[in-house]
Amino acid sequence: MEKALTNDSRMERAAEIAAKGRNLEGLLRRNLIDKEHEAKLLTLSLMLGKNAVLIGEPGTAKTEMTTRVGKLVNGNVFSIQLTRDTDTSEIIGYFDPKLFRDEGNLVRNTKGTLLVADVAVLDEVFEANSIVLNAIRSATNEGVFYDHGIPYKLPLWSTIGSSNIIPEDPRLAGLYDRFLFRGFVQRVGATGKTIELLKAGGELDLEKLASDRTPHAITIEELKEFRNLVDKLADAVFPLPSQNGETSPALINLIQAFTDLETVGVVVSDRRRVQIRKAIVANALLEGRTSANVSDIDIIRYIVPSNDDEVGKTNEVLRTIVPTSRMSLQDLQSAADSILKVIEVGIVNAEMADYLKEGISIFREHANPSNLEMDPRVREFAKSKLNDITSALSRSQGPEFERLKLELGMAVLLRDMPPC
Repeated sequence: MEKALTNDSRMERAAEIAAKGRNLEGLLRRNLIDKEHEAKLLTLSLMLGKNAVLIGEPGTAKTEMTTRVGKLVNGNVFSIQLTRDTDTSEIIGYFDPKLFRDEGNLVRNTKGTLLVADVAVLDEVFEANSIVLNAIRSATNEGVFYDHGIPYKLPLWSTIGSSNIIPEDPRLAGLYDRFLFRGFVQRVGATGKTIELLKAGGELDLEKLASDRTPHAITIEELKEFRNLVDKLADAVFPLPSQNGETSPALINLIQAFTDLETVGVVVSDRRRVQIRKAIVANALLEGRTSANVSDIDIIRYIVPSNDDEVGKTNEVLRTIVPTSRMSLQDLQSAADSILKVIEVGIVNAEMADYLKEGISIFREHANPSNLEMDPRVREFAKSKLNDITSALSRSQGPEFERLKLELGMAVLLRDMPPC
C-alpha cells in the first residue's frame, strides 16, 4: 500500500511539471506554422536532459526555435553561432589578463561559457573547426572538458543544436550520434497555408517588438525533477513483462516497430532502444496520462532516423502501427487542408460541403496549436471530430473515393477506417 501511495504522489508531481512542459511546448511553436513536431522533440529533449538537433534548409525557423529554448528555460544558458573561425576561448572563456598580470596565473574567466552552462544552444553546430568540435564532443559525450589536461566537470543538462546540413563527414559521426532527438525541418510548402504563414509572421514580429523578455516557462530544477520521476515511474507507466506477466499492447507494437524498421533497412542501436523507453514514459506523462499507449510509439520518429531516407521509412512503419485517431495535431491540420481541397474541386454536393466546412471549423477551434492551455482531452475531441467528418466524406463518395483520397494525401487518415 505504501508503494502505491508513493507512486500516486509521484504521479501528482509529474503531472504538475508536465503541465509546465506542455506550456513550454506551446511557447516553442507559438506563431510558427507546422512546427508541432519540432516543438515536441525539443520539449522531450529538455524534459529528459538529452541533446537535440534541428536540421533543415535556411529560413525554416530552426534558429528561432532553438533561441526560444534559451529564453524559456530558467538556468545558465550558453548560446553561440559556430563558424570555421570560432576559437576555443569563445566556448570556454578567455584567460583573465588581470590575474596573469598580478599573480602570473593563467585562469580562464568562465562566466557565461559552456563550462558553467545548464543548456547549450549551438547554431550551425557542425560548422566549427576540428578543435572546437572536439571540445563540444567531449562536453556532450562525457560531460567533461579538458583544458591543457585539467578536467572540468560540466553541469551541462542539454545541448540544443541546429544545422543546415546532415553531417556526412565520418569525423562528425560521433557528435551527430550524441543528439538523441533529431528533427528534419521542412518548409511550409502548402500554398493553402501562405496567408496563415504571413499572418503568423506578422504576429511574431509584433510579439518581439512588444517585449524583449520572455517569461521563463520551466526551471532547470524542475526539468531534473521530472527526469528523476520518469526513472522512478517507468515501471508503472510503461511496464516490462515479468516472467509470467502479460505484455502491454504498447510494448508489443514497439517491438513490432523495431522489427519492421530492420526489415526496411533502418537499424536502431541498443543505446537508442533503451532511451526510447524513457522517451515514451516522458511523452505519456506530458500528455497527461499515467500509462503509455500505442500512440506514444509515434515519438520514435524523433529518435530513429538519421537521414531523409530513414525519415520516410520510419514514417511508413509508424503509419501501420500508430492509430490514426492519435495522429499529431500537425498531421491532422494537414488532413483538414486535404478535406478542404476535396470541397474546393466540387466533388461533393452543397449540403455535404456545408457539413464538412462546419466540422472543420469546429476542429480548428479546438485543435489550434497556439492554444497553450489546451487540455489533452480537448485534443482528443478535435481528433475524433476530424475522424467523424472524414468518415462522412468517405460515405458520401462510395468506391470512387479510394482513388480520390490517395491522390489528395488522405490515405493515412482514412486507410484503416471500417466500411460504412
